[in-house]
Amino acid sequence: MQQKPMRGSQIESGKSNRPKYRIMVVEDEDILRETITRYLKKQGYQVWNVANGFEALLLLQYHKPHLIITDIRMPKLGGLTMAEGLHNRLETKNIPVILITAYREENYFERAQEVGAIYFLLKPFTLSELHEKIKSAIKRQEEKNNEIDELEKNPQSLDAF
Repeated sequence: MQQKPMRGSQIESGKSNRPKYRIMVVEDEDILRETITRYLKKQGYQVWNVANGFEALLLLQYHKPHLIITDIRMPKLGGLTMAEGLHNRLETKNIPVILITAYREENYFERAQEVGAIYFLLKPFTLSELHEKIKSAIKRQEEKNNEIDELEKNPQSLDAF
């Protein structure tokens, strides 16, 4: 079942009575994946986690997250390749992606931008650093959704283009 994307103030992070923000964590290191998952759930997010990009693509057939956090280097299918595939598909191209890695090669930074990643976080990082990136991604997505809502309500504004 396809879930309707949340718009504007419906997207909410943290603990509240509003709908939960859905996050997919894609990380092959079990301890890190579970640590991030536990932390995000305590913050009030709905979290799915998988061990590689291939499992993420399978899960995306059934669930649509608002945000994906993925490691770059993983067995079966790495985060950059997965993000590129998501960026090239209409139904997933607008899902924000945060890439995490321990590798500092410059070509990763360039490639991350090419595949539409909105943030790049180097390991080791703190959970609060990750949470700041998530909150910033939520804000960016809300602003983008509000712009889309305005265009849908007022299609005459497209005439200016």
